[in-house]
Amino acid sequence: MKKILTDEYSLTSISAYREQHFDIKNGGVTRFDIGNGGQQLWNDQTSQELRLNYKGEKNYDYQVGLYYLDAEVYSDDPTYYGADAAAFNASNAQWNSLKAPKYRGLLTDAQRGVYRSYVLNPTTESYAAFGQINWHFTESATLTLGLRDTYEHKEGRNRRELDRAGTGLTDATGSDNSKATNYGLDVVGNSADAAAWSAAKALYRSAIGTGSAGDKGIYDWIEGDSISDNSIAWLVSPSYQLTNDVLLYASLAAGEKSGAVEFDSDSSSATYGQPLNVKPEKAENAEVGFKSLLLDSRLLVNANIYYTQLTDYQSNLTVIDESQVSGLRSYLGNIPGVTAKGVEFETAFAVTPELNFNLSGAYNRATYDEFFTTLPDISATKLADYSGKQLHGAPKVTLAYGVDYTRALGSGYGLNFFLTNAYRSDAYLQPSQSEYALQKAYNVTDGGVALDRGNGKYRFSLIVKNIFDEHYKTGGNTYSSTNAVTEQPGYGRAFSFAFRSNF
Repeated sequence: MKKILTDEYSLTSISAYREQHFDIKNGGVTRFDIGNGGQQLWNDQTSQELRLNYKGEKNYDYQVGLYYLDAEVYSDDPTYYGADAAAFNASNAQWNSLKAPKYRGLLTDAQRGVYRSYVLNPTTESYAAFGQINWHFTESATLTLGLRDTYEHKEGRNRRELDRAGTGLTDATGSDNSKATNYGLDVVGNSADAAAWSAAKALYRSAIGTGSAGDKGIYDWIEGDSISDNSIAWLVSPSYQLTNDVLLYASLAAGEKSGAVEFDSDSSSATYGQPLNVKPEKAENAEVGFKSLLLDSRLLVNANIYYTQLTDYQSNLTVIDESQVSGLRSYLGNIPGVTAKGVEFETAFAVTPELNFNLSGAYNRATYDEFFTTLPDISATKLADYSGKQLHGAPKVTLAYGVDYTRALGSGYGLNFFLTNAYRSDAYLQPSQSEYALQKAYNVTDGGVALDRGNGKYRFSLIVKNIFDEHYKTGGNTYSSTNAVTEQPGYGRAFSFAFRSNF
């Protein structure tokens, strides 16, 4: 809501509330009853922003404001194990101990019916005051100064529940052998029976979450270490209107991504489930560029070069820890430093009022300043220096280009055709840069057709995502002693219909 107070002042109020409740289940991708997982999420968020704008003097204008945010998330991530789960999850040694027909019932019961959950409950309360002023020294030269002061208070808690124990094959530590006789086993005098029972117990403990953690694998609410932090963001940006169609600008800016109330998720760690917070990520950025509208405003050309320094970059880390059984420890933490530098451009050309082309892209050289992590895809545990290597998840080259054509049909109707393509160069999706986490260069093409009525008042669209069904992944992990190679695929070819109305 915007209210004009006087000829010089206006007040804008933005009130927002968002509530999300949904239940996602993943599984059933094969004919085997392996199991499924998912997420039950409750997300409630309220925010309020007030902005006062002043435009009264030719030589300056400004904006000041206040912002408030209150957010809470309750996330329940369940995992359910089916009758074929143990056969699927067994290691080679466990399978060899349990594959005989005599142990088929034991193999089935090792994980069947287990249902466990990991629950997180973070909350955030944020207050901010901000202001920005534009000093117009001449009709062409302007200096923009901005400042924002943000105070945040974050809390969080977590727990790991065993909602259903399945067959209750053994206890959390695997010391209960009372049910071995139910399967006709002689775990004292028969070595094969003993090996099968031991393998089944290990699979069961893995399912209920106590395989590495023992009694610590199932726990009630553990409160996190709350964060109360104040951060300052600032901007200094001079600009010069070279001509009516060309603007030159530069900027220096600094900001901060707040820290997180997190917990140790390494089941082999002595501090499993205990607070393990992530430090704030700080960024300093310098940029020089221009913006232009040429050829009677038919051609848009924008470009800039930038240099960004990130301190305490937030990322998932894997490091050597001799206190762990695996010799490794994985957690969400901070990489000491990352430097990104490159160039960006954006163009658009209106060939005719009906036909438009666009092209944009970037070259981004983002590297670790100082980063050591484990070498991937080898059995030995070794650290390697990744300093100077390209940041994971950051392709060096990105391009986006497309065409848009509108055809008038008469009687207020119009037909709009659009086609876009996005290109991403090679990028590793994990810090260790395993070959299994490498996403090679790929293109994704989207397109569609829309029928307009009343110059956009009504619009009915058929949209096709990933027209050529390009396979690519958005995440991936290498193998370990307990896990296979995994990947999270991007969306395949998808068709959708959309209707929009502007009254």
